[in-house]
Amino acid sequence: MKSFEKFCRTALEVLVSICAILILVVMPFYFQEGYSHIGTDKSYFFRSGILRMSKLILPVFAVWLASAATVFLSGSRGALKSRILGLRSRFTSTDVFCALYFTAVVLSCFCSDYRQTARWGTRGWFMGMFPQLALVSVYFLMSRFQLREKWLLWLCLPVSAATFVLGCLNRFDIWPLAMENSGLPLYISTIGNINWYCGYIVAVFFAGVGLLWLDKGKRRLYTVFLSAYVMTGFAALLTNGSDSGLFALAVVLFVLFVLSARDENSMRIRRFWLILMLFAGSGLMIAGLRFLFPGRINYTTRLGDFLTCSPIPVVLLGIAALGLWLTRSGDGRMAARTVSAMRFAARALCAAVCAGVLAFALMITVNTLRPGSLGALSDQAVFTFDNEWGSHRGATWSIGLRCFGEQNLLHKIVGVGPDCMSDFLYADASPGLLETAQEAFAGRRLTNAHSELLTLLVNVGLWGGLAFAGILFSVLKRFLSARDHNPCAAACGLCVLAYLANNLWSFQQSMSVATIFAVMGLGERFLRRERDGGI
Repeated sequence: MKSFEKFCRTALEVLVSICAILILVVMPFYFQEGYSHIGTDKSYFFRSGILRMSKLILPVFAVWLASAATVFLSGSRGALKSRILGLRSRFTSTDVFCALYFTAVVLSCFCSDYRQTARWGTRGWFMGMFPQLALVSVYFLMSRFQLREKWLLWLCLPVSAATFVLGCLNRFDIWPLAMENSGLPLYISTIGNINWYCGYIVAVFFAGVGLLWLDKGKRRLYTVFLSAYVMTGFAALLTNGSDSGLFALAVVLFVLFVLSARDENSMRIRRFWLILMLFAGSGLMIAGLRFLFPGRINYTTRLGDFLTCSPIPVVLLGIAALGLWLTRSGDGRMAARTVSAMRFAARALCAAVCAGVLAFALMITVNTLRPGSLGALSDQAVFTFDNEWGSHRGATWSIGLRCFGEQNLLHKIVGVGPDCMSDFLYADASPGLLETAQEAFAGRRLTNAHSELLTLLVNVGLWGGLAFAGILFSVLKRFLSARDHNPCAAACGLCVLAYLANNLWSFQQSMSVATIFAVMGLGERFLRRERDGGI
């Protein structure tokens, strides 16, 4: 029976690996006609791919489960008791939150007044119950049955690098692929509009950043490859046109600086300076291209211009070069003083960031309630929270909060239904809320609050929203804590950190959320391999 169980497990690992390849390798390049329906195309691809793979995976999983249970229950009573006690330790906090989220999604759909939408989701987005359950299943299966996960992680790098290169070329109005609507600046690479593209970048790119950060520097070719990948990814973030990705980048660099300063390993400090140098170099490269080909770039933002066409890249390059030189200095005392100074700087930076966030929130609150109270700063749109604030985040966030506020107690707990916010808003919201939405978006249909956790609060309630947040935060804690002994898991953790930061301002869509659940499954698999070789 043990040999049969092993055979079933191997078959299951092969099938799960194929499913992972479809998500991480094939899906980024999949489209049918071009950009017009590329988001829907990818949603259909995820939906149909998961359905087809489930028809193969579920029977094999059922047979494996029966054989594994037989093997598990065999033997003496004492051995069985020991196995049962050991089984408890194999389930992590992330597993528990995933199970809670799975239950919340099912319950939300069952209690929804819009079950037809809740099953598969709003047309064009398709983030309903079945896709959400598929995401959780992808995590569980990849964390237990993934085959050669290191190869898959490394395969993600050239795949994503190809999309980064295409995105950079598109931004400079070069379109190697003939796609419908090519040339429109809001569409880019093979992913879709700039928000979808940015969501995909942050979900996979920072694995390369993490691997470079945790590299011990013993293989020069490995370092060169990762450096080239990271520089390409930085160029994609600087040119894609979505500022939420740059916010995610700032959060990751901040965390890397703090962790590097706290760690005893001086190599990580040097790697941090190298990463900052690559970012500055990428900004200078883009500035050089814009100088050589003036007017060629077809879409920019104020923040992107600030990070490329100002003295900022030169300043960052100088700081990174100085930090790298000091930490590589042959004088041990100088290097020790530099490390000590970095630790002090990290503590000071944490305090400054906390104070800055509080001051910013206070200034917005005061100026919104009492316009003009900040003097000259009052004229800056960023200090007035209205419908226009944050590229209309003021409108979407306030509408999302009001949607949640209008629910009864049951639907505050379980939500209006997976991906059903627009159904509630345009069918059952109060006249005042509906009028606000129609005025703010000029007749366009609002499908989400442009903040993932806020949208989940409306769709799947407090239960689902808190469970989803628990998934992300438990992964962050567990994966990043493993950086000393499991760099691959920690690299996956950086992807989750960037995804969380980006989606404070953005939304769930099939490309990015499928990628991040697959990345979480990979990270969990790395930890389980290290601990006990599997389930």
